[in-house]
Amino acid sequence: MPRDPEQQGRLVAGVYASVAFRLFRDIVEAGVLPAGDAAATERARAEWGCFALYACVRGLVAGSGFHRETALALDTLHAQVLAASIEAAST
Repeated sequence: MPRDPEQQGRLVAGVYASVAFRLFRDIVEAGVLPAGDAAATERARAEWGCFALYACVRGLVAGSGFHRETALALDTLHAQVLAASIEAAST
């Protein structure tokens, strides 16, 4: 893990972007969600996104501790994820 908090945040945001929704696809393909209920699937996707982001936050805090640098890493993570979410929503 890089020492620079902003780099840490960007790195973890990249992990989130590359893994979170791929794992959700695996859940859908496993057939554990109600078939034919698009609204339920979309709610589950949103909840999964929150859960995955929370896991990234917990990982940063566990790896770095509670201090200002961790807060900067978390701010960077959230900014990156938010920007990607806004971009995805506009396409």
